[in-house]
Amino acid sequence: MAEREDKFRTHRIIQIDEDIRSGIYPGIQFLMDKHGVSRRTILRDIEFLRDRYQAPIECDRRRKGYYYTDPTFAIKNVLLTEGDLFTVSTVMHLMEQYKNTPLENQFRHMMGKISELLPNQVSVDSGFLNKDISFISDPLPSIEEGVFENIFEAIKTRRVLNFAYRSVASAEYKSRVLNPYHVLCQKGNWYVFGFDQRALPSQSSGRALQGSANASLDAASCLPTADAALPIPSAGAYRIYALSRIKNIKITAEQFTIPEGFDISKEVDLSFGIWHNTGDPEEYELLFDSSLANYILEREWHKGQQMEQKEDGSVYLKFSSNQRPQVSSWVMSFGTAVEVLAPESLRDEIRANAEKILEKYKK
Repeated sequence: MAEREDKFRTHRIIQIDEDIRSGIYPGIQFLMDKHGVSRRTILRDIEFLRDRYQAPIECDRRRKGYYYTDPTFAIKNVLLTEGDLFTVSTVMHLMEQYKNTPLENQFRHMMGKISELLPNQVSVDSGFLNKDISFISDPLPSIEEGVFENIFEAIKTRRVLNFAYRSVASAEYKSRVLNPYHVLCQKGNWYVFGFDQRALPSQSSGRALQGSANASLDAASCLPTADAALPIPSAGAYRIYALSRIKNIKITAEQFTIPEGFDISKEVDLSFGIWHNTGDPEEYELLFDSSLANYILEREWHKGQQMEQKEDGSVYLKFSSNQRPQVSSWVMSFGTAVEVLAPESLRDEIRANAEKILEKYKK
């Protein structure tokens, strides 16, 4: 209710300012009739203009209305509450997650425009200052200037991209010719999905290059099967490339067409990661210790998940996904607090990885 009244007052004050500047010398009765409020409300609005915006308001007794002693005065047409200012200042810190992309500069430019519309002085309760809030983001790789803009422009205009790309395991950059279809962002890391005209289908191993639960996926892809959502072209392969590993990007004059029926959700399980795998999804069944019960129960890990808390406090989680490498790393990030119930192949994989870790620390 209070928020609604604030909005009405904001609109009313802006109109009162406009009426005063218009030279019609609006009086109290005029303003009461126009806005349908009481005399007391109008007097409070006038005092608000004087106190908050230092408006040079005087009443001309002969004309029985208000005017500005300084005819050049005008309030800005954007009035923000303390809550609004708190939100804006907080979001500015959130933009640190996008410091590798033009989104940060564009957002700061937009906020600069908004600030220009604000009054010269804005009072904010010190309790709202964002010095009391800290944001911890994942370490993010840098993206070469021009990569972000060119990829989005190429997607919009359906033009082919040329660029050099280096995989996570290689020191050498290789030339790529990509029809970009879609951009994905996972935990602040940016990727482009598309059809690489120079990639050999035989190179599609279906393995994601990933070292831990927090590692960034690199050029993860898989050759589509007969049941894939996308048709198999005569040459090339579908790929996902990390924007941070792209350099010397150029938009060509060559145009492309996105396959009919393309749907990124059919190519990538957006609930779990960006690894491209057109194989059949697997059903995963996990049992988390009671020590993690609240942490697991309060989150949606997958759109199609089934979750149940057992009598001993442990939590059973079941979902289906084709993101095997991502699921494997995610499970291992919980250490001994989770047990894989199914599939057996994932149990074997986790066991083998645990043995490798143990062997490393025996040295």
